[in-house]
Parts: sequence; structure tokens; C-alpha cells
Amino acid sequence: MIKISNKECCCGCSACAQKCPKKCIKMEMDDEGFLYPVVDESICVNCNLCIKVCPIINKRKNRNSLLECYIIQNLNDNERFNSASGGFFSPLAAYIIEQEGVVFGASFNSDMKLVHSYTEEKEEINKYCGSKYIQSDINKTYEEVLSFIKSGRKVVFSGSPCQVEGLYSFLGNNDITNLITIDFICHGVPSPGLFEKYKEFMEKEFGSNLIRYTSRNKRLGYSTKDSFWAYCEFENESRIFADKEHPYVNFMNKAFFAEISSRPSCYKCSFKGKNHKSDFTIYDCWDVDKLHKEMDDNKGTTVLIVNTIKAQEIFEKISRFYKVQQVSFKSLMKFDTASMFYSMIPSPKRGEFFADVKNMSISQLYDKYLDYEPAKPKFFKKAIKKVLQLTGLLVLARKVKYTWRRS
Repeated sequence: MIKISNKECCCGCSACAQKCPKKCIKMEMDDEGFLYPVVDESICVNCNLCIKVCPIINKRKNRNSLLECYIIQNLNDNERFNSASGGFFSPLAAYIIEQEGVVFGASFNSDMKLVHSYTEEKEEINKYCGSKYIQSDINKTYEEVLSFIKSGRKVVFSGSPCQVEGLYSFLGNNDITNLITIDFICHGVPSPGLFEKYKEFMEKEFGSNLIRYTSRNKRLGYSTKDSFWAYCEFENESRIFADKEHPYVNFMNKAFFAEISSRPSCYKCSFKGKNHKSDFTIYDCWDVDKLHKEMDDNKGTTVLIVNTIKAQEIFEKISRFYKVQQVSFKSLMKFDTASMFYSMIPSPKRGEFFADVKNMSISQLYDKYLDYEPAKPKFFKKAIKKVLQLTGLLVLARKVKYTWRRS
């Protein structure tokens, strides 16, 4: 049976719980607010399917080799505005639903818990768009995906790399011809339990239930400076989208980028590298001005990596919904791709932070751990980075940096 003695070795994908024939594995929240498998040993028959399906224990070697790279923008301005970057997801999801298919993604339920679910309606696609920066609860969606593809229906599944690999491990040798998967370049997944504490704090501050949350929005534009503001909407119609309006609205984002709130396995991620198991891989194109100046309109652009022939065929069918510019992987490598290859380094205060989460309020945690202004980049540092980009040595320099920091 599966036993998690080292939490760096569990990504919380839930494949083990869904694969168990006796349903004796439950995903339970730990002290940091992350879900881990817990086995009812009185029911377990030691079939070890839970171990065989774990994507970390059984690292897959047969990942896809990327075929083509693009930078894209959804031609529908509303869909692009509501997306985190260039709006790739919506046209693909609509196309699959038109084929009588099903779309899976992460969205907040009525209790404002981030969960994976599915829809068969175009009108519901938007709930899966945008950034949440929280780990979603997979629930029973792997089983639901299997049921749909066995019935001959097309399925789109969107999730983090570990969730997508968990899905493929769960499906095993089943026919996946009708399955299309999308993952993203992942920086890490913060604690759902911490978000629950944040939600309760904000609801008390505004005297109303939180009904909508995104970790980023484009109301101030699309850039690393402008779009990293959380957006909160409350039942009493209060809305807030910048921390200048409220001192603690950006608590979750600041904790995330302080490397203090993500899952332990994120700091030793097993799914890094350019070759992904998914059909499509997406991430923000912050350097669109350098890759294709004509597309730099401050509304959001997505880097789209096509990993399979199946994905390439589908993209050709929906490409009319986007402004598209093909780029080389080599050109992408000149810019910010650190999260593709390297796990982030946890804050030395991470353990202390989560110990304090039990007893401190969000405002106290913010004031103690997050109330700082990041140092402005030095001219010399920026100049070195520019030289490394131009000489193609940036990736090598990052490899040396992350290897040294972990040694």
C-alpha cells in the first residue's frame, strides 16, 4: 500500500485514490492544507495498484518530444481579457463541445473551493479560464474521463503537469485516441487550506461572501508589473483588484512568489523539462515584444507548444480563432523559461510560516513575512542577463545557478 513518509514525494494528483479497487484511500488535508492519500488498512488487500499508478514513483520515460512552438492571441477580445494570457483554452474547449465532447478544468465551486470538474456547455467554459495559483482537488475526474472516452466521446483535460501525468498513469493501457490534454509551465501550487484562511479573512473584512477570485487580472494591463493583482468579488457587489485598494488582497500572490506557500513536492518537481506528456503545453509570453513586436498590444499572449501529431491536427482546425506566429524553441530559450526546467527554491522561513498559519491572522502573517518591497534590479545585473540572452548562454547560466543553490 502507498504510504507517504516524505511529502516531497507526493504531488497530490489523487491517481492512487481513484485507482484503488476497494476505495480504501481517502485524500485528507494535512496541517499545511494540502491533500495526501490516507489508507484504511482494514479494507486494503495489498494489491499495490496505488503504488503502480503513482506518477512520481513510476517516472515515465516516454514523454512527447515537442513538435512546433507558437505565440498566439485569441481574436475574441473578451475571451482574451478573461484569460490569464493569450486565451488559448476557450476556442479549443468550444470546438470539442461542438463535437459533442466534454471539457475538464479547475474552477471554484459554490463554497469557493478549487476543484476539477467538467462541462458540456459552451456557456460554462469561462469558469475554467484565468489563473488561480492554488492546488485544485481532482476529486473523481480521472474516473469520469475514463468513462467518457470509453463511451467514444472526445475529452479535453486541462491541469498542472503532475495532474496530467497522474491522469495518464490512471488510464494505463486504455485507448486514449479521444483524449486531448493541456498542461502549463508550473511554478508551484500553493496551499488550498491557506486560501481558505485568506477567504475567511477577506469575507470578514468586506462583510460579505467571496463569490469570485482570480490571482491575476488585466484591468491595469498585461505585464509582470501590472497583471499580478488578485481580483476579489463579493456577494454584496464589492469588487477589488489592486492592493493599493486594500493592504492584504494580494496576500496569496505575495506568499506564492516568496516561495513560502507551495506544496513540498513542488520544490523537487518530478515533471520538469521541455518534453511533456500532454498534447499541448502553454505558458505566458512575457517577452512578446522581443519575439514578435507587432503582437505586443498589452492584452496578453500565450506561448503554445504542440507536443503531439494529434495536437497539431487539432490546432490546424482551430487556428483561425487566433493570431498566430510560429517561433523556434531556441528563440524561446533566450527568455524566461526557468520554471520549465528547474524547481523553485523554498524560502528558509517556509516551515516557520506554516507553523504561524495556525495561530496568526492573514494580516499578521503578511506583516511578518510579506511586507517588503523587492529590490530593484541593478543595472549591472540587467546588463549581464542581456549579454547571456544574446549569446545563447542564459540556459546554461541558470543551470549552474540552480545546481549551486541546491548543493
